[in-house]
Amino acid sequence: MDYAHGPFHDLINPKIEALVRKWILSGRVWCLWFGTPCTWKSVARTTGAPDAHNMKQGEAGARATIRLIECAHRHGVHYVIENPKSSGLWTCPPMQRCLSRTGSVCISRPFCSDGTSYQKYTSLRGTLPDLCTLEDTCHCS
Repeated sequence: MDYAHGPFHDLINPKIEALVRKWILSGRVWCLWFGTPCTWKSVARTTGAPDAHNMKQGEAGARATIRLIECAHRHGVHYVIENPKSSGLWTCPPMQRCLSRTGSVCISRPFCSDGTSYQKYTSLRGTLPDLCTLEDTCHCS
């Protein structure tokens, strides 16, 4: 779920969160893949502190992600969160507790290993079986 894909992917919207929860409870999904926005905790910020609106939106998105992960875990649904390796989301105490409670694993891979012209390490954390097979290293020459 990533709101960049449109309003139907915005977990801050209670109706969307409720719909995803309904899917989990109905057994319609076996894995959730989150692209939780990280700009509110970004370590790459060059323009100073985030504004209050971005902080509120970011925190709400992280809380919704945590609630859905916990629901998914209780019902045997796997999950993955994709964020930059250096994302502040990984150091957010509620997220750390949630990842620990659900037995998540962490792997990292650079985008250049997928043929891009830049190296940006991304972490994937979650309970998807064989998630570790997605780990890769830089193949740049």
